[in-house]
Amino acid sequence: MSSFGKLVVLIVVLAIIGVFAHDGIEIAKAQKDVRNTAHAAASDAAYAIASAPVGTPAAVRDQAGATAAAKEAAKSGDVVETYNYDSGIANTVHVTIGASADTWIVSHIDKKIAEDIKSSASVTPPVVQPTPAAQP
Repeated sequence: MSSFGKLVVLIVVLAIIGVFAHDGIEIAKAQKDVRNTAHAAASDAAYAIASAPVGTPAAVRDQAGATAAAKEAAKSGDVVETYNYDSGIANTVHVTIGASADTWIVSHIDKKIAEDIKSSASVTPPVVQPTPAAQP
């Protein structure tokens, strides 16, 4: 094989490695981002639930939390796949966020690897003290 042939083979091998390295980095970045988004969405939902006025029915607090989680997920282009607020003894918000990675090759080989990236987070809403009414 001539020097030119070896150079071509080397360039092709490096290009293949580069493409798969790019896809791997994109998938890892998407996984990190979706973890951060899941925690932020659960935190926002918990805060929305906790900051509801005293006496607000659980269903209304639940809806406020779901809306806050969806808004947080939408900021990064992700989707809330599951949302659950347990207002009972556990008093936790559980959110699962779904995302996808922009890949060059991996999504054509196996879509699940690049397009089914999920992360969950659970947060306990903080106890927010009611604000005292203004004294006349």
